[in-house]
Amino acid sequence: RRVGSIFAVRAAARFRGALLSRAAGPLEIGGFPPAAVLVPILNRPGGPTLLFTLRTEDVPHHKGEISFPGGGRAAGEPAEAAALREALEEVGLEPARAEVLGAMDDLPSVWRYVVTPIAAAIADPPARFGAQPGEVVEPFEVPLAALLAPGVRRAEWFEPSRLPPDVARALLPIR
Repeated sequence: RRVGSIFAVRAAARFRGALLSRAAGPLEIGGFPPAAVLVPILNRPGGPTLLFTLRTEDVPHHKGEISFPGGGRAAGEPAEAAALREALEEVGLEPARAEVLGAMDDLPSVWRYVVTPIAAAIADPPARFGAQPGEVVEPFEVPLAALLAPGVRRAEWFEPSRLPPDVARALLPIR
């Protein structure tokens, strides 16, 4: 299945190439269950966008946070299947619309999960996404070009002393 505009085709190809150039780094941490998020790259007339969600204050974890659609994985559930399932549940993104580009490195979460990000190109996204009541306040999009603009990119490591003690103990050995 082909991604839409030439700009979106190029963006999807770059993501796919980067993900295929090396194996995703798996991570296992005792007491941290697996989770997955979908990193949806949407084909829009003005250029590709990324889809995010603003979480409600009612969820047990990630209250009021901005995140990609995602959540915990069921026992034996592959990361790709979990990411697509969660995107359907949280914002109504039909899995058939997603062309999975690949998995990124697993990441530990301060909420005690090991998260696998799954990148996907969405050639024909709906005009609007829904929000799962009680979990998502609103889905929203950010132009990929804005996120890639010079001076925007930043990386930050959590200082272990700022983490809950049990999380810090679990993460220090993998630093």
